[in-house]
Amino acid sequence: LMPIVASMGGVAGSQTLTVVIRGIALGQISRSNLRWLLSKEFISAALNATLWAA
Repeated sequence: LMPIVASMGGVAGSQTLTVVIRGIALGQISRSNLRWLLSKEFISAALNATLWAA
């Protein structure tokens, strides 16, 4: 079971990295919206951690 969970984490990380690199390449991520994007990701991560830890 644990290798499956670890693999899922790796896949999610790869997808996130792909989206971020695409956003940077297309100019969709800039200093002006960086704080908003990071806060959105932090809230999402905190919610996921809370739900899966319960």
